[in-house]
Amino acid sequence: MAANDKMHVDFLPNERFHEIFKHLSMIGLVRAFHGLTIRLDELVLQHLQINNYVDLCSASTQKINMCRSEFLPRLVDPVESFYLSNHHHAQNQIDQFFKTGFNLSQFTSLKSISLSYIRSPRIMDKI
Repeated sequence: MAANDKMHVDFLPNERFHEIFKHLSMIGLVRAFHGLTIRLDELVLQHLQINNYVDLCSASTQKINMCRSEFLPRLVDPVESFYLSNHHHAQNQIDQFFKTGFNLSQFTSLKSISLSYIRSPRIMDKI
């Protein structure tokens, strides 16, 4: 490829992005592509809607908050699987999720939920 023949992501077809997205976790996908362009934001959202899952287990508090505010409201209907953890790298993640006003009954298609490292009876009562 000559120096002037640069490849721009704007020219890649949507299908290529979806192929790339399949190899990334939800948080990896958001970290890598969110906020770059409006088109990529929409493709990320489409991918999350098609795959019907939310996995926030490896997310920092900042990424969880961003996902909750920008993606979760638009994923409430299609989500079938949900993963949260209070592991050492994501302490209080489950409690933070419930404090934002979401509850599991909003996810009308939910079939599977995985909550790891629950240490509080109060959280169990909310579920």
